[in-house]
Amino acid sequence: LEPDNLEAYLGRATTLCSLGRYQEALAAYDRAIYLDTNVAVAYDGKAWALRQLKQYPEALAFSEKAIQLEPDNALFHMGKGRGLFRLEHYEESLAAFDHAIQLDPTIAQIYDYKADTLYHMRRFNDALHTYEYAIQLDPKLASSYEGKGNVHFNFGHYQEALAAYDQAIMLEPNNASFIQKRGDVLKILGRLEDAEYAYEKARQLGHK
Repeated sequence: LEPDNLEAYLGRATTLCSLGRYQEALAAYDRAIYLDTNVAVAYDGKAWALRQLKQYPEALAFSEKAIQLEPDNALFHMGKGRGLFRLEHYEESLAAFDHAIQLDPTIAQIYDYKADTLYHMRRFNDALHTYEYAIQLDPKLASSYEGKGNVHFNFGHYQEALAAYDQAIMLEPNNASFIQKRGDVLKILGRLEDAEYAYEKARQLGHK
């Protein structure tokens, strides 16, 4: 890389994140920030990489820095909300997601993350409606079907939970967590052979 090419370092960091090479991505973001301390996307990207490394307080600090530079960027507020969620600061997380939605009400992922927060606050009906709205915005958002399944499972609506997990699996057929949860529902429904098949497949895909 050219030592002073900002865009090249940002591109490299994004690629490294997509490969799961988060420490290397952090170094690339640091280089980008060294070249220009006012590039908000570098702070947001660094926050994302730190969240993947479970370094949540540090991630939150970089989300705040990104927001200082671009206060009207909905995605930066979404990142802040996710960081607060990981720290189990659910009320503050919810406020960050609501702020993000005010800035841009069309991003399905924000509603999905907001619904996760509502679920952990045990506001299950609100979570369900929010997952469903996320799905309206993006019918291919597998995590919202999973969330919908989790709410139905919590309510004891096992057929509805199964249907939601099946939708999630159609979108991400190699997601071990989705398949494991499908197995849990099948077991409760007494479909033991199907449940064992699901558990075995989840194990093969790396579920522990």
